[in-house]
Amino acid sequence: MQSKITCNPDNDLTAAVPDGEMRRWVVVTFVVGVALQLAAVLVDVREGGMLWLGLTMWAPTMGTLAAGPRCRALAWQATRRLSWRWWGAGLLIGFAPKLLQTTTLMLTGLGTWQHERFELTADGGAVAAVHGVGMLLGTGPQSFPALAANLALTLVVSAVLVAIVGGIGEEVGWRGVLQPVLERRQGRVRGTVVVGLLWAAWHLPANLAGYNDAQHPVWSALVFFPLAVVAMSFSFAWLRARSASVWPVALAHGANNTLGDAFLFGTTDWATNTALEVLSMALVAVVVVLLLRRRPWPSCRNGDVTVRDMEGASM
Repeated sequence: MQSKITCNPDNDLTAAVPDGEMRRWVVVTFVVGVALQLAAVLVDVREGGMLWLGLTMWAPTMGTLAAGPRCRALAWQATRRLSWRWWGAGLLIGFAPKLLQTTTLMLTGLGTWQHERFELTADGGAVAAVHGVGMLLGTGPQSFPALAANLALTLVVSAVLVAIVGGIGEEVGWRGVLQPVLERRQGRVRGTVVVGLLWAAWHLPANLAGYNDAQHPVWSALVFFPLAVVAMSFSFAWLRARSASVWPVALAHGANNTLGDAFLFGTTDWATNTALEVLSMALVAVVVVLLLRRRPWPSCRNGDVTVRDMEGASM
């Protein structure tokens, strides 16, 4: 007769993950991740290093596979469910900060239309051409409604591809394993903050080399990027708990990476752009917190798993 480990505060799957497995998870995830990022830095992190950075996104999954059977079982529980009803929420959470940033730049007059990307006709009534941005429905002349449809389709497809190619590689580890374990051991708020800080620290080699901010890489890597990803961690943790899956979170990750910059309206002022980026992430996180107050965040959504599953799980 198999003993059931059910999803409750006193006897859930996260409680069965030993400290030794978590230590191995951290060591492998960081050693592999840092090594691959350094390889990217050596060949130019913003150009030739993209292949290495793509491989880096799979370091948390490598850490999960190397950690032990219980980490693998925990990840499998979060991966086997597609939770497709939450995919729309994942895309919205991923796109929301950049959409908010772009809208703020437009409404406040702090930003200008990105003419170098979206060239307008002489009368400004339509788009003459799109430059340097791949668009699924074409880059030639198009009306603003056609541009909106073109952008929406392109961004959604791109987000799905990024989620499959790399986003899921990260989220199997960060939200599939680390989030539920730390949430149980340190509490929801502190655990999520720690996940965000570890997530930011893991990105340090590439960020210090200027991957996310070539103008002020040190300030970005040590201050502003951690603030942004800690805020994002709350949104991702809520989505992970609600969906009981890492797939919607991977979509959110892919959507966020797809919109790397404010796109229709932008600014060359570093301080304005950085402040809006962090504040946009924080605002989305605040909205999530408000949602939590209306509908409690489930403490565990891993479902039932047997001891045999835990001992034999593989990915």
